[in-house]
Amino acid sequence: MRRSAIWAVAVLAGAGALAAGSLGDGPAALCGPRLCLRERLPAPVTFTTAHAAFRIARDGRVTRVAAPRSASPTEAVVFPATGSWYAVIRGHLAIGRGRRTLWRSPTADWSARHIGVVVAGPRMFAFQYEHQLYMGPMRGGIRAVARREMPLGWSGRRLYTNSYPRRALLLRGSTGRLIKVLSPLPFHSSPVVTGGSVYLELRGGLIRARGTRVRRLTTLAALGVSADSWLQPIGGLLELQDARRLMILRPGGSVFASTPLPRRDGELGTLSSSPVADAHADAVAFTAAYGESPDPHAAAWAHGEETIYVVREGARSAEALHTEDVSFRVCERGAGVQWHGSWLLYDNSEGNVVLIDAAGAHRAIDLTNAGARLAGARTDLGAFWAGHPA
Repeated sequence: MRRSAIWAVAVLAGAGALAAGSLGDGPAALCGPRLCLRERLPAPVTFTTAHAAFRIARDGRVTRVAAPRSASPTEAVVFPATGSWYAVIRGHLAIGRGRRTLWRSPTADWSARHIGVVVAGPRMFAFQYEHQLYMGPMRGGIRAVARREMPLGWSGRRLYTNSYPRRALLLRGSTGRLIKVLSPLPFHSSPVVTGGSVYLELRGGLIRARGTRVRRLTTLAALGVSADSWLQPIGGLLELQDARRLMILRPGGSVFASTPLPRRDGELGTLSSSPVADAHADAVAFTAAYGESPDPHAAAWAHGEETIYVVREGARSAEALHTEDVSFRVCERGAGVQWHGSWLLYDNSEGNVVLIDAAGAHRAIDLTNAGARLAGARTDLGAFWAGHPA
């Protein structure tokens, strides 16, 4: 049973429209050619399948639209952390970000089998080929600058790299010249580059390097997390998480918010989506699943619940906004949340789609059945705020 009030949504099988109020008592329904809902949507929503896409306007009008373009070329190999991608087309190596190709090799002697990590910056790019590190400007030639170094990210025209197998964090200039060895890298440490700085956990502390300057921001003990924690960026913030707690940090290392990992009836929730900050970076939303099975030999579907949480600036615990009943896929499943003002669009791999007002001023709007009827199926269904990239 869902634990937040949900406006009823009905989808017509044909092209006619329901009469206002035909969904029962309460305010008059807003009816479009195929969809009736009791409240205007906060923004249009697009549903996609492998073969079609539909746009639901705020008043419920439904139109079939062209399938949204992918955020990168279909033939590209994408690195989600940076949005960089590469593609080898008839032997030519192309590197880009988003839909834009930033550089294309003049020669056709490249093989996709030997490409490693690719990182495109504002004005420079770097990549590995057969364990060789190459760098170059967007307009110009490339040069091999080192062996066994992985590009991590950029600070202007300077490149952070991970030297292996010796495990060291390095900074190189625009020509590839080694400027400084910034820090050793413990084997378990995974540096995170965001906003021109690189962050890592070292000897029980959180370290930030910005250019050649290296600072110890705080200790893991002071933050209340274990040495087994890990980092990832959340917009302009940082997520630091271990098996018990989720910390949201500001770039300078101070605590933005924190929360114990949520539990329900003694069960520790599995974080099923990446935390996402709102446009003003004053709240972070995520989802946690309860009852999903990690056993690949379990039944094809496992019944449980998935809850959408928000943790606000200064908070010490997350607020549960909405809970959905879910028949979990056993393998390769997940969920996502997307902000639009104070509203969240929640969707998952099982086809649940709900709009939730994090400010609490409106009831949740359940579009699960609407999406399934429009698309012809609940699984393999995508949903996002119209106008956002797929």
